[in-house]
Amino acid sequence: MRNSNIPTRSWERPKEELQSVNEELHTVNTELNSKIDELDRANSDLRNLFESIQIATVLLDGELIIHSFTPAVTTIFNLISTGGRSPNRKSCRDRRSAA
Repeated sequence: MRNSNIPTRSWERPKEELQSVNEELHTVNTELNSKIDELDRANSDLRNLFESIQIATVLLDGELIIHSFTPAVTTIFNLISTGGRSPNRKSCRDRRSAA
């Protein structure tokens, strides 16, 4: 049974606002998913480039910690990739000084 003391209009406004916010969140979520897909493709392209390039390349972060490297670097330095996504220090030793 409906409470006759509460006008119908007072319930419609919050419902409309919630629907509007829900639509906006849906739009933002769709755009975010599109950007994530775009970044995934770019990361995949870079990974494929790094795996196929014959030039020794080491990428360092702002603290000069190795972020990633191409396979060709392993012919110069003894680098071990941990394969994880979290930032970590990779071990590095010059193969020439080890000999």
